[in-house]
Amino acid sequence: MYVPPEQMIDLLGRDIAEARPGCALLALGTLKGAVKTVEMNRKLRAAGHTDEQIRELRRAIAEQGKATGVVVGEGAEKAALPQPPATHGALRS
Repeated sequence: MYVPPEQMIDLLGRDIAEARPGCALLALGTLKGAVKTVEMNRKLRAAGHTDEQIRELRRAIAEQGKATGVVVGEGAEKAALPQPPATHGALRS
């Protein structure tokens, strides 16, 4: 399902998109990702896969992504959380 960016902005609301373009782009990207996930789940179900098989497939894909540094799904949510600053030894005066 292809939706042109202009149409996505209209769906989101031009006032919002124009006021906070960075946030709007992030929201649109998230929405597109969700639509792709729903479409893929429907195709997998139509091919005879169960919901549990689909969840396991997504877990396996996420694990493969970890090896390359790509973070998806719940891992992406955790990676987006603020991390404490790394310490590089004690400060000396």
